Amino acid sequence: MCEYVIFEAQRSNGKYNKYIKDWYPEAKGVVMSRIDYYISIDQKIDAAQQIQATINSLHIDRALTANTFFWIDVQNGQHWGSNTAANVQFIEDMVNAGNTAMAGLFSGAGANFGIQTSKSMWKRITGDNRDAFFGGLRLWYVDWTGNGDMSDFKRFGPWYQPSLKQYQGNVGMCFTHVNYDSY
Repeated sequence: MCEYVIFEAQRSNGKYNKYIKDWYPEAKGVVMSRIDYYISIDQKIDAAQQIQATINSLHIDRALTANTFFWIDVQNGQHWGSNTAANVQFIEDMVNAGNTAMAGLFSGAGANFGIQTSKSMWKRITGDNRDAFFGGLRLWYVDWTGNGDMSDFKRFGPWYQPSLKQYQGNVGMCFTHVNYDSY
């Protein structure tokens, strides 16, 4: 049984996922205890502009609460430049702008942000950044072993333990593809 879902709110072209307005009420209707969003990025568009537009669209579609959690996808290398310092700044800008946007909508509440990545992608994209800024964010690590047990986690970046693990990807289900995660 699925009690927790993470929808892609923003696609890798920087555009809002228009299907959220249909998916969110359906997920709420089957008593999902938690609905989070992940954000695929487009470095050609300003980080703040992307997250603000996505948060505003979620708000318009009534798919946002003060407790909404966002995961920034720091994985697909083709969407990130080779300048690791610029990549780190982009992520920080997105988190900071997201917190500001949420505080404006929900009287002072900030958004909760985390990072979705693997050890190899974090190293490639950020140079294995260990800044305290990132240590304050939760980690959803990707390790497609087929095993949901998180005992295989090895420290990387600033993280000593993960919050979630994506252990299998692109599984065909109900006319779509899903990823399996454990928490």
